[in-house]
Amino acid sequence: MLEDVLRHIGQHERFVLTSHARPDGDAVGSALACCQVLRSMGKHADVVLHDGVPRIYRSLPFADEVLQSDRVPGSYEAAIILECDSIHRTRLEGLEKHFLISIDHHVSGRPFAHVNWIDPHAVATAEMVFRLAREADVKFSPEVATCLYTALMTDTGSFMFQGTNESTFALARELVLAGADPATPAW
Repeated sequence: MLEDVLRHIGQHERFVLTSHARPDGDAVGSALACCQVLRSMGKHADVVLHDGVPRIYRSLPFADEVLQSDRVPGSYEAAIILECDSIHRTRLEGLEKHFLISIDHHVSGRPFAHVNWIDPHAVATAEMVFRLAREADVKFSPEVATCLYTALMTDTGSFMFQGTNESTFALARELVLAGADPATPAW
């Protein structure tokens, strides 16, 4: 399924990225990181969140670029909806007009988009964004690593939730090596 996601990303130029309303750390961190991955691939990408970035995550890199809106502003060809099981949960109007790509790690994830990458074995959507970037051969900046590390930490309850395993720690290690600072969280 990752190959399908990359193929469709390659076929479009302008992307809007979003997640569920009242976003948590995985939603925000994954959207911010995925946006930068797309930009590194030469795409135009913006993050739009119905409720904006919660105060606790506003110090994350790129958080100040997030648009808060009730509807999709501007003209986009495709939408990537991260960590969300429906268009309705985003609370954004206008998404249905776009080619939709869903990236979600929840067991409850439903295939609602044109392309649905649902991996309940991933501990966070951040893990899937990491794999997407790796497959696209995108280098991780410290800022992107910080966004993904924050997403990973929050969705695993600081590595204490069920599902956390050796792969989770291997991913955390990769993100620290790429520049995320575990001693100074951005949140």
